[in-house]
Amino acid sequence: MERKILIIDNEKDLVDTLTTVFKQHKFRVFTTNDGDKGLEIARKEKVDLVLLAVELPKKNGYLVCKDFKVDPELKKIPVILTSRKATEADFAKHRKLKVRADEYLKKPFTDEELFSKIENLIGFSLSDDEFGRLQQQIHDFLEEKVNLESEIEEKSRQLVELENRINQLFNENEQLKKELEEKNNELESIKEKYEEEIELLRQEKEHLQSQLKLERENYEKMSQEALENFREKLKQEKENLKKEFEKEKRKLEEENAGLKEEIEKLEEEKKDLNERITGLEKQLKDREGEVNELKSKISSLSEELDKVREESLLTENNLKEQISELEEKVSVLESEKMAINNQLQAVLSENEQLKEDLKKEKGKRERLEEDISRLKGELDTEKKEHEKAVKELNKELATYKKFREVIEKALKAFEK
Repeated sequence: MERKILIIDNEKDLVDTLTTVFKQHKFRVFTTNDGDKGLEIARKEKVDLVLLAVELPKKNGYLVCKDFKVDPELKKIPVILTSRKATEADFAKHRKLKVRADEYLKKPFTDEELFSKIENLIGFSLSDDEFGRLQQQIHDFLEEKVNLESEIEEKSRQLVELENRINQLFNENEQLKKELEEKNNELESIKEKYEEEIELLRQEKEHLQSQLKLERENYEKMSQEALENFREKLKQEKENLKKEFEKEKRKLEEENAGLKEEIEKLEEEKKDLNERITGLEKQLKDREGEVNELKSKISSLSEELDKVREESLLTENNLKEQISELEEKVSVLESEKMAINNQLQAVLSENEQLKEDLKKEKGKRERLEEDISRLKGELDTEKKEHEKAVKELNKELATYKKFREVIEKALKAFEK
């Protein structure tokens, strides 16, 4: 007659192992992890024995055991109560109750303990050979289960490490993206800054060029006007000097004419005196005093004539001094003209210096643009390498997932 065993337990691996073993020995096995469903199965199938675990997801095993023992139809079914957390003291307390179980087993239990309890309750017995084979099968199965669990644990650990690595790479990718955005923003700000500086330099250059042009025009206009004014002034001064010279010349001519007239008069007087002397030679002896007076008079007149001549010479010297002063003024004006020319040369040299500075700034801008291009190339290269590393990790993850699926399929096939 086929024996029926009901297993009410939440540990799937243990349930599968026990099911396999019981089926090999012609037991019909029913399993569930719910106490109420277990009661229904026991009532419907008329099971011979119940293997009941304390740790269940809904109602615990102590309450399910009570339901079995208070039910008139089910109370005669033997119940073996198992637990992983309960102690012998807990089992001892439960044995004192009227709704106690028939046997108690502390997990993990051995094969001998389990089959010994079953034999005591429902008269099940095995030969030594069958019991040895069953024990060896259970031992091999449990050992293989431990190996698979350790392998699964190792694969899970590798999966966790791989996930951590992926998360780390993802974080590094986000960090690189952030740094890339910061670099791009920094480069954009540097570019905008240099563009603003270049624009300011261009505006300053245009301003300087317009100012230089205006100054050059003003200078040309001023220099032309100044030269015209200087020429006009020089011409006017020349005319004034000419007029003064003519005036002085006329004055001197008038004075010379007066002196000539006086000399002519004196000559006439001299002639008269000579005539008188000739006429009075006979009276020379008598009029020596008069002759001496006339000589003294002639001497004084000669002195006056010398004075007049000296005054004429002084007038000529004054004219020469005025001419020399005018020449000095002309030389001063020439020096001023040279100074203005020097200023113009300085302005032109400053313009050339500004052009050279502008060329240098253009060179700096070109170098900066080259640096920006180089940095962008490096960032693109790093981005491509990072994307390549992420793709490789994704491939590794896919390979690992496939491997995990193969392991899970193998475990399921082994369990079946």
